[in-house]
Amino acid sequence: MDEVIKMYEEYLKNKYPHKERIEFDVNEVLEMVYNLPDCAALVFDAKTASYIPHDKSWIQKQVVVRAQSRAR
Repeated sequence: MDEVIKMYEEYLKNKYPHKERIEFDVNEVLEMVYNLPDCAALVFDAKTASYIPHDKSWIQKQVVVRAQSRAR
């Protein structure tokens, strides 16, 4: 989920190249994920040696969890 957050950071850096510091709220990242036309995550499960697909809502939950751990 770090990559999803990083993707949003890069988007903001490109949109506002003159800003030295980019700040955003996790809700902005969640909205970005929500607005993507097609978004899913394939997560490797070592127990089954297969990839498990997850939808946007799972990605959004994981982004929140990761943002909370980064804030600590």
